Amino acid sequence: MDSYQLQDETAVKMLNAIFRETKGDLNRTAGMWAVGESIGLDRNMTQDVAMNLVGEGLLEIKSLSGGLALTPEGLEFLGGVKGQEESPPDLAGFLDLAEGSLDRLGLAGKSLQDLKADLATLQAQLKRSEPLPDVVRAVLASVQRALAKSAAPEAESLAETIKAMSR
Repeated sequence: MDSYQLQDETAVKMLNAIFRETKGDLNRTAGMWAVGESIGLDRNMTQDVAMNLVGEGLLEIKSLSGGLALTPEGLEFLGGVKGQEESPPDLAGFLDLAEGSLDRLGLAGKSLQDLKADLATLQAQLKRSEPLPDVVRAVLASVQRALAKSAAPEAESLAETIKAMSR
């Protein structure tokens, strides 16, 4: 596995999304289609990426309806250890999830405009050689307040991700 290099950024995004969904528990499954949608993939691309990861031994199919689980090798690839608490996602991973969920949050008007501006600010911080921690913290708090205005399940999931990042 040490010599194995996963070059496909989309595959890494999918693995990370499944890790977050299952909290790194090898006995839990994540829905392939929902995960694909959350990272901006159409159904065909979702299936292709997932099946490649299954072929590499990093994921396994748990149900015919698209239930996927990480394998021990997949968890190892992500740097996790079975039974370890979920490691907080990185800012770039959070932004991928948040931007992919915007249309499903049910926000409109100023709330949506402010959330988009906050996400753009976080994107700008990623372009710095070292993001400013105080700026990132303040913007994540603002994003959390915007998410609290949404009843969508994605909003709750994103809010939990922010909490995990703040640990």
